[in-house]
Amino acid sequence: MTKLSVNINKIATIRNARGGNNPNLIQMAKDIQSYGANGITIHPRPDQRHITYNDARTLPDVITTEFNIEGNPIEKFVELVCNVKPDQVTLVPDSIDALTSNAGWDTISNRSFLKEVITEFKNNNIRTSIFIDTNHQFIEGAKDVGADRIELYTESYAVNFEKNNLNEIKKYIDASSYANSIGLGVNAGHDLNLENINFFVKEIPFLEEVSIGHAIVCEALYLGMENVINMYLEKINNALKYCGGQVIGYINSDDLYEDFVRVLSKVDSLFLLDVYSAGEEIIAGADSKSLAMSIRQRGELDPVHVAQNDDLYSLLKSTMESGDILITQGAGDVSKVSTDIVRHSADKV
Repeated sequence: MTKLSVNINKIATIRNARGGNNPNLIQMAKDIQSYGANGITIHPRPDQRHITYNDARTLPDVITTEFNIEGNPIEKFVELVCNVKPDQVTLVPDSIDALTSNAGWDTISNRSFLKEVITEFKNNNIRTSIFIDTNHQFIEGAKDVGADRIELYTESYAVNFEKNNLNEIKKYIDASSYANSIGLGVNAGHDLNLENINFFVKEIPFLEEVSIGHAIVCEALYLGMENVINMYLEKINNALKYCGGQVIGYINSDDLYEDFVRVLSKVDSLFLLDVYSAGEEIIAGADSKSLAMSIRQRGELDPVHVAQNDDLYSLLKSTMESGDILITQGAGDVSKVSTDIVRHSADKV
């Protein structure tokens, strides 16, 4: 089974762009695992422009799958990894100012250095992987310096897949087969996405893990944007339904109208003021007269449509008795009805 480890660097980039803690990196790590991901990958760089060293120290508390830290094994990085003790460390030869990883290790020229840092990680029981090209000599060199796995650098595959040059996959198949034959596990990553991942996983033998981050965040924006925009529109439109008019505000006959008819039919007496007292655009079938007619047709109550607010006070004076409760509902100047009633009918209400 090929596992998916999700690189959350880009989530940290978005968070850092505004300061604060939105999106919440820790919560996102928890959510990503709950969605089925098999691991979390981070790549803290020396300038901490996305993932910070503090993030690396905090994340183990919420990781229930596998934790992979990748990066250039400078002294601060080695110290961090040995302190955090992730399940896996992936060594990447990127320069301090690199935007993204753009090359694999030359394990022959860097043999002594790699052997030293890998020994340090092994002493801390951390599985070690080396980010590498498909060159068989470099793969053999990874074995020689003590690595447990290699991570195949897949940019070339991704670029050629987009050009429909599927023959590029052959060198990755050969590299993975060779790594397996000398006892190395095989991971892969860089520019893998929804378009090219199926073919890659299907063709590559012995593939244990793929690490994907940038593409997942981009695809989540594309595939999730419509849903989020519609959620905003729904909340905005629902709010507008309650912003204007008295008693029923803005309503559509297709949604809340029947609910108002049912609820308002339960009172003892009902006086309906003008819904569009502020001169709003009238919604056909959603006015006080239509509402009164619909309630009357239920046979439970005979509502009174009040054309002018001033007429309401004499109607209430002749209707209400001691101990009755008056409820006013709506928006706009309906909120003044109670105080005006006291002023108009202090001797009765």
